[in-house]
Amino acid sequence: RIGTMDPENLINNRILSIIDDFFNTVNVRDPVMPSYYIVQNIATEYLILNPNISNPDSSFVKSLNEYNGLMVPPEEINGTFIVLINQDRLIQNIHKNNMTWVGTIIHETTHVQDFVQYAKIINAKKYTEITQNNKHNMFSLWTEIHARSTGYYFTRKYSLGKNNANCEEMLPYIINQELPAQWNYLQEQYDNAVTGYHQAYFVAQYIGRLYTLQKLYPETLNDQWIKKHFGINEWMTNWFLFYKKYPVLENAAQHFDEMKNILQQNFYGL
Repeated sequence: RIGTMDPENLINNRILSIIDDFFNTVNVRDPVMPSYYIVQNIATEYLILNPNISNPDSSFVKSLNEYNGLMVPPEEINGTFIVLINQDRLIQNIHKNNMTWVGTIIHETTHVQDFVQYAKIINAKKYTEITQNNKHNMFSLWTEIHARSTGYYFTRKYSLGKNNANCEEMLPYIINQELPAQWNYLQEQYDNAVTGYHQAYFVAQYIGRLYTLQKLYPETLNDQWIKKHFGINEWMTNWFLFYKKYPVLENAAQHFDEMKNILQQNFYGL
């Protein structure tokens, strides 16, 4: 758990300063601070936090140790959110000076803020109303775009510096190497996904990255470029434009039926 690493105060203080930067940069209203646990085995910790889970041997649980991090909501509205951070990945990234660990922390913290706000919007009595009900799939996918876009921005910010996050010299690399590699990864994950929801989940992550890149390079990566980039996948273009139109949850939530219609251009039963 947090504080078990050496030197513990350095990690603690670093995470807290990053979260403080996040809250200030994106102007989070009424920010909610989760507890951050740096753990060796995310799956084990997840089962400890969710002792009543119906299928502890599910492929989802088994896959958790591949994650960089995981947000675990409490059952009760007044409970504490937990963010589990993969210790091995964290140490590897810090040693390599790879700032994706910053993005992971921001990503999971974004989910926390979204869950709290969405519970208020739908007047949920418990967070399990959201996590255990497929009717909230649109929220789950929307927050995945949101979390990826914020996490990716902070990865760039801490890698390149605040004033270089939109460095023009990076554009050829982004267009010719980063995005093709991410697109190939998306195709691989999409093809291996078991359900339409999980396919959409991986597309959501890709859209979140693109959204931030368009914000950083609005002239080059404009909507026409996005449309050309997605090609025949018109539903992906439409989903990107939906998120661009509704990047604030309280607005997006009023239009989740519209988002569902977009996804049903490609998926049945989502």
